[in-house]
Amino acid sequence: MLQQLTIVSDNASPEDMMHLADNLGIRTVIDLRTNTELARQAAKRLKQRLMNPSMPESAHIPGIQYHEIKVTGRSFERHIASLLTWWQFLYHDEAIHIVAENVLVPRGLLGIGRDKLDHSGAEIAEALRLYTSTTTTPVLVHCTQGKDRTDEGLAREREQLIKEVTSVGLTEAWAYTDRGMMVGLQKHLDDKYGGLDAYLDSIGFDKSQRMLVRDTLLV
Repeated sequence: MLQQLTIVSDNASPEDMMHLADNLGIRTVIDLRTNTELARQAAKRLKQRLMNPSMPESAHIPGIQYHEIKVTGRSFERHIASLLTWWQFLYHDEAIHIVAENVLVPRGLLGIGRDKLDHSGAEIAEALRLYTSTTTTPVLVHCTQGKDRTDEGLAREREQLIKEVTSVGLTEAWAYTDRGMMVGLQKHLDDKYGGLDAYLDSIGFDKSQRMLVRDTLLV
């Protein structure tokens, strides 16, 4: 039900699109990327279409549902803004660099992961609900921060990702996954909420919905 693929549907050829829809049976694409990432991908696709006019205008594959869910939604954005000092708001033209250098880098990947749990519960629940029915699975997920970059081009893609994250004021570490991420997030869930089930209850994803996910994924 959960698909880890070397094909990113944004860059899929017509043959790839057919493979995703017909052979793998993908029914839903969940896109967790930020508006900045989506704009960057759209510009990249436009350049590719200029070089290859046969590429479909839309990256959306007919017959597949698409859901854009921003795990860095309004509540998360307000929280990040609250961590800035008043004078930093005066330099709004450099907002991305200011947030990166003064909030994201000091808090680190694990810290931001904890912040997303605390302030993006509605978005997390929205994504999880797409796993409660066989009408929406199998699911292909486009994750944020470039973690969906795989295959034989990994080294080249990693170099490009490092260039992208450093250009906005982040460190090279943001091109990788924190090795302590899963353990750290589990500890946060245990310490603050009393465990995963209690956290899911707090964001409105209750036991009955969790049972639906289990039933769906075990089909």
